Amino acid sequence: MEQVIACVVWSNEFTREMIDEALELKGIAKEFFKDKSYCPEVERCNIFWESTPPGWMRFYKQYRPAYKEDKIIKMEGRFNLRLHKLLDIRVQVPFAEYSVQDSKIGRWNVIGKAILAYLREMKYPVVLRKKFDRERFNSDMEAFFRSVGCTLE
Repeated sequence: MEQVIACVVWSNEFTREMIDEALELKGIAKEFFKDKSYCPEVERCNIFWESTPPGWMRFYKQYRPAYKEDKIIKMEGRFNLRLHKLLDIRVQVPFAEYSVQDSKIGRWNVIGKAILAYLREMKYPVVLRKKFDRERFNSDMEAFFRSVGCTLE
């Protein structure tokens, strides 16, 4: 299963350094989760984290986790994008905690805590509820964040 942890930037308050750290975390996650599988119906899992400043919260919408078994998105005049066996998860990372961190590990720690808290409470799409190995996924996610140096406490 391919695992992607990526950020969605809503604000100009993110520095280039923060974006580079998010891309680094994404690359490490892809490598860590490369050979892991939690459900035969899921080939790719995208976790998008957002840290939205208070002034931008009116544009933020909390999405429920979505599963796309086989969907084609038609791009205007370009190409078609096929989404196959994809689990999409969006997590809101607290901006007040994230923005005051002065180190990469500190910011990753805030991201890890938010993602793990969300995954523990998340309601999976009905198609996956009985098939997805949620306990192993959560423990592997915690092991991933610990492997990059997070304390998660």
